Amino acid sequence: MEQSAPKRRAERAYTFFVEAERNRRSFTLEELAEETGYTVGTAKIYVTKKWWWFVKKGQGTYSVEGFLGHPLPQFLEALQQKRGEPGQAPGLIIPMTSTLGRVTPPMIILCVVVLLVWSVLLHHWRKQPWWMIPL
Repeated sequence: MEQSAPKRRAERAYTFFVEAERNRRSFTLEELAEETGYTVGTAKIYVTKKWWWFVKKGQGTYSVEGFLGHPLPQFLEALQQKRGEPGQAPGLIIPMTSTLGRVTPPMIILCVVVLLVWSVLLHHWRKQPWWMIPL
């Protein structure tokens, strides 16, 4: 079964980046486009939108840092149109058990306590300065 053109271009890009990082070779967008089959415009967009986390811009050239060891399947998945978290480097998986972005019961209790203390202090402060409030 023959591979699709987008997949061939993506695999050539993967090989190009591996070689570029191994050899510490800098390159231009034109060289990247010529080696991979992407247009210069597509290469520029991918460098800023999809490959930002490992392609570093220099003075007129680009280099690759932190790409070695990144598996080809994850690289191919990252080039698909629909992705999970925008701005997240492919391969960095946040476990489902993470409390990032979730409100837990202790956080709710802490917020309620802080609001109650703030309310009491604010009410008393209007009547007398905070340093004179009895403990």
